[in-house]
Parts: sequence; C-alpha cells; structure tokens
Amino acid sequence: MAAAPAASALAPAASASAPSGRPGGRPDSCGPRAARGLRELKKERTHDALVQAAAELFTAHDYDDVTVARIAEVAGVSTRTFFSYFPSKEDVLFADTHTRLEQALQSMADRVPGESPVDLLVRAVRRALPASFSPGPGPEVSGSALPSLYGVRLRLNHSTPQIQAGAMRRLQEAQQLLSRALLAAFPERLTAVEAAALVGAFIGGISNAVIFCLAEDPDLPDTSQVAFEALEVVRRRLPELDRGAEG
Repeated sequence: MAAAPAASALAPAASASAPSGRPGGRPDSCGPRAARGLRELKKERTHDALVQAAAELFTAHDYDDVTVARIAEVAGVSTRTFFSYFPSKEDVLFADTHTRLEQALQSMADRVPGESPVDLLVRAVRRALPASFSPGPGPEVSGSALPSLYGVRLRLNHSTPQIQAGAMRRLQEAQQLLSRALLAAFPERLTAVEAAALVGAFIGGISNAVIFCLAEDPDLPDTSQVAFEALEVVRRRLPELDRGAEG
C-alpha cells in the first residue's frame, strides 16, 4: 500500500515527458494543438506588423494623411485583414492600452496583506506605465519590436483633436475600472467617492504632468522621469490615506 504515494509523485514527471499524449511521448507537431499554436503566432505577428506600420506612418506623416489602406499595405496585409484586428486607424494607435490596463487591474486584484490603498494604487500604476515615454519611435518594452505607441500618441495629442478625444475617452473608462477595482480591494475602508478620488488624483496627476512638460519642452527626449516623479508627488500629498491597511 505504501507504493501508491510514490507512484503519484512520479506522475507529473511522466506527464512532462509526453505532453502531447501521443504514443511513446512523441511531440504532436502536426495535430490540432500545434495548428492552434501556429494560428495564434500568425495572428500575433500580423497584429504587431499592423501596429508597427501604423506607428511608423503616424511618425512620418500627419494623422489625417495616413489611411487604413496604407497601413495595411506597409504591414503586408489586405485592408480586410486590418479590419479583422482593428475597427479604425485610431484604434490601432491605442493598441497597447488594453494590455496596460489589464496589468494594472491584475496588480490590484493581487493585493498584498497590509498594503494601503495608496500603496496598492502606486504599485498598479507603476506596473502599467511604459518603461520609457519617448515622443518618437522606440522600444515599447524590453524584447519587443513594437514602436512606442505612447510616444506617438503624445506627439499627436497636441495636433489632432480626434486623438485628444480618443485619449480622454479611454482615460475616463480606465479610471472607472480602476476605481471599481480599488473599491473592491478595500470595501470596508474606502467609500466610492474616496476610491474614485484617489484614482483620479494619480492618473490625472501623471497625465497632466506629462502633457504640461511636453508643451513646455516639445523636444523632451523621455518623459518617464516626469511620470514617475508625478506619481511620487501625488503619493506624498496623501499621507492620511497612506496608513498601513488593517487587513
């Protein structure tokens, strides 16, 4: 009877040697699982190609002069394929915002015991901020070939009302989601007004600081320092809400 636990302990190793479940543990290089993997990889590459093409075109030309057809052509796909990924050329310019918001929301869901509302919010926002806020094309994150969409948006935000409106709409939507997440993390400690005010203070402070500093110095090479400095400024101004959480 003592042999049963030993057999159970060996089970994961045996499974690891035959991940595909095929006889003899041979990898499934042509089955449905492999086909799904190839399809997902192709979709990811097409998505990235469209984003890169759009960022390059928006950097070199006025926003209104860049068409969906031209983005698709540079990416090497059809216009129909473009619309399979993005509803409009504005949406491709904001392609990274959903991922960043999801990162922030995940951080808030993974609250550390004893973490205060301000500490949690700072950690979530830090995770979502780009490592570099460069106004021109550049690496978005380490190991990625995508240009800095945030940098392109910063430049267009000063000259294109449509981008200004789109950025504001998405910012408001993000703040609503972050406010709900913060309230859910501290239901006994924060009111809805307090949660929304905290989120607005941080997000508004960062956005306004970055936009203002770029307006003062359009050639500012990297606004990441401004963003993180603004984050700390807001944090220092909220000492009453930065007490250690009770739970």
